[in-house]
Amino acid sequence: MEICPRFNLRLDISRYDRRPDLTGSELAVMRSVRRSRNPGWALFRYRKDVRRLIEPLEAARAIICSDLKNAPRRHYPLANLFVLMHKKKKSFWAWSKKDWQDLLSIERNYRYQIPAAMAYLLCNLEVNPRGRRLVPQLLAEKAFGQDMAGAVATTEAALEGWGYSPRTLNEILGMLRKVLLANHSPYLKDISPDFLQSLYNTAGTENARFLLSTISMILAAKGIVAKQISVPPTRRARLVEAVHEGCDWNALAENQRIDPEWLRWCWRWFNTSTFVRQTRLQGYSDLKVTGRWLKLEHPDIVSPAQWDVPLAAECVAMIDRLVVGRLADPGHRPAGKPLSPATKEGYLTTLHAFFWDCQEWNWIPRRFNPSRAFRTPRSIKSLLGTKPRPVTDSFWAKLLWAGLNLKSEDLPKKTVGAHMYFPFELVRALAVAWLLAGLRNNEYRRLRVGCIRWVSDPNCGDANTPETEDAGIQERTEASSSPRQSCLLEVPVNKTAPAFIKPIDHAVGEAIETWEKVRPPQPKALDKKTGEMVDLLFSYRGRHVGSAYVNKTLIPLLCKKAGIPKLDPKGAITSHRARSTLASQLDKADMSLPDIQAWLGHKSPASTLHYIAQQPTKLAKAYAEAESFKRNLRSIEVLIDGEAVRNGLAASGESWKYYDLGHGHCTWDFFVECPHRMACAKCDYYLPKASSKAQLLEAKSNLLRMRQEIPLTEEECRAVDEGLGALQKLCEKLSNVPTPSGQTPREILQVQANNGG
Repeated sequence: MEICPRFNLRLDISRYDRRPDLTGSELAVMRSVRRSRNPGWALFRYRKDVRRLIEPLEAARAIICSDLKNAPRRHYPLANLFVLMHKKKKSFWAWSKKDWQDLLSIERNYRYQIPAAMAYLLCNLEVNPRGRRLVPQLLAEKAFGQDMAGAVATTEAALEGWGYSPRTLNEILGMLRKVLLANHSPYLKDISPDFLQSLYNTAGTENARFLLSTISMILAAKGIVAKQISVPPTRRARLVEAVHEGCDWNALAENQRIDPEWLRWCWRWFNTSTFVRQTRLQGYSDLKVTGRWLKLEHPDIVSPAQWDVPLAAECVAMIDRLVVGRLADPGHRPAGKPLSPATKEGYLTTLHAFFWDCQEWNWIPRRFNPSRAFRTPRSIKSLLGTKPRPVTDSFWAKLLWAGLNLKSEDLPKKTVGAHMYFPFELVRALAVAWLLAGLRNNEYRRLRVGCIRWVSDPNCGDANTPETEDAGIQERTEASSSPRQSCLLEVPVNKTAPAFIKPIDHAVGEAIETWEKVRPPQPKALDKKTGEMVDLLFSYRGRHVGSAYVNKTLIPLLCKKAGIPKLDPKGAITSHRARSTLASQLDKADMSLPDIQAWLGHKSPASTLHYIAQQPTKLAKAYAEAESFKRNLRSIEVLIDGEAVRNGLAASGESWKYYDLGHGHCTWDFFVECPHRMACAKCDYYLPKASSKAQLLEAKSNLLRMRQEIPLTEEECRAVDEGLGALQKLCEKLSNVPTPSGQTPREILQVQANNGG
């Protein structure tokens, strides 16, 4: 930790005798003080003999406090110090930090804990007082005086401009005095980024880390430091990196039940891969599972260079049959149930990336293709279908009402910490954007000031082109003369697509503009995606909305106002489920898949399908409109001779049912089974309408008319749809198929031709 050199404090120690050794007379006085029943009176009585030690101590005490007027009482706090000097046989000028801490253990009941201040003023040492009455802020004011006023004024002005309340402002200024005191300088310019980072990493409470990061942010905004405090990695990442830093690889591998050589390869890939830290940590854990399997089944395989296609196939089969807990880290309690398909695919993806990188970086020879060897089997891929999770319609309607009718009294007084709360306008703008904009959580947090655009003509063309932005987009002012008809939102660069513009509901634009009107000026923040310093929209007090704010604070707030639980039939209501809900609603409104894909900002339609839930009602409607079954049915009129049925003529073989073919009637009772029903071959069961028998049938008064639907084959459907050409093809196909009377159409035509000749 780099600390600024000692500042010339109000106490000039150079004019004092700072010899570490004690003289005989000084030791005699200390012995008398130690044996006296009233050490303060004894020290006051013999003070002339220890003047070189008393004067700097009294000067330091005068800087700290000046309310003790009585001389013996003024010397009482110093008596124990002389007793301890006699015990250690050296003056306080030569004391270490531990020596001063020993004094504090003796003086723990003294209300001002003066020795802690003396250690700082005289020996430039920081020790921790046991009591709370001696606050570092007071010591900093006493030690630095007016030299610290500039640093305090600069910080206070910046905090007030960013919107901090007086209470929080006082806490930050108190932490600033502690930082200046620890840095031994009253000037902001002397604070180094590494020094601040070390204080942040060793801070014991979340509140202290918040205050230190705020100070770092002020220094970065003023250009005093080049970078802000960086949040340390997660506990899991810190543990992994700490274990491997200067470790004994053999002992570590034995503890992990992995060969040391394989573990070195995995760690080398972890430190070289360009994936984000969380992805590399998960990949490293997956590779250790493979290493444990190798240790058990193939102990001779210790390097990725030894792998071939048969071994890769065996590994894929092992992953497909793996159960939870087996081959896991030591101490993991096994569950025994099979891995989920997504987990299996994750293992295979990690192996593919590992071997592909090793080959690309020329670490190992190319012996097989990782893309083919570790391809996800079809049996696993078939279980990885899309699982959209839109919020239940009844719940979503209530959430919409809650977001659009949010009031300031609905906001909690405190959220995660005493300082992490936001104005009502910011919370309402974020709530409406979550409900209607369909963005990712990272995209909400990275929206920039001025992201809302109003379009006067909805048919102005492509909103992403510069011509459209120059001609069709109005200035965002209340004095705009032309009516606002469409609202556009500028979405920042995301994980799959560059920045783009999408249409959104007017309520989103109005809520965001309301927040921008009351938003105090904020320092620019770093956009980690683009590396730019930008004005983030949802930023307050120099901080933008945290990654967990929507899930942990905003959604529970809306659920409470809407009177619904935080869970619906598909699980917890999270920030990403709003995206799936809006995509499903757009699909229900007959928006095309490419348009939904563009609105969501997806790179491929396959990603969009993971967000769209097919509604059963819409599917039933589409099926009914398609009439696919009715297309394969044809309705035909059937004539039933009631008189033939009643007189028993039907039982004797007389025809009683007639199928109307248009040009004649078919008298075969099993007409539905006739292969020539759509191309009648005019066999013996055919009755032409021009015949006298047919005319007599039509004249009967007791004739019953009904309609019967007949299922059609594919060829018959084409004959109905396509007309004469398809009918002729059907006739040619059936020319050698027997009719109900036993003759084929070809034989019937031949008989008719002979009779005519």
